[in-house]
Amino acid sequence: GVILGCLFGPAALYIWAVGLLAAGQSSTMTGTYAGQFVME
Repeated sequence: GVILGCLFGPAALYIWAVGLLAAGQSSTMTGTYAGQFVME
């Protein structure tokens, strides 16, 4: 993340952070859905 910021400027850091957040949200949703499916 820091290296990206140095190479591409502050905008890249925001994009990287948003991407990281989206990936976390996605995996959380997938895990929750899979858990519900298994419980049923």
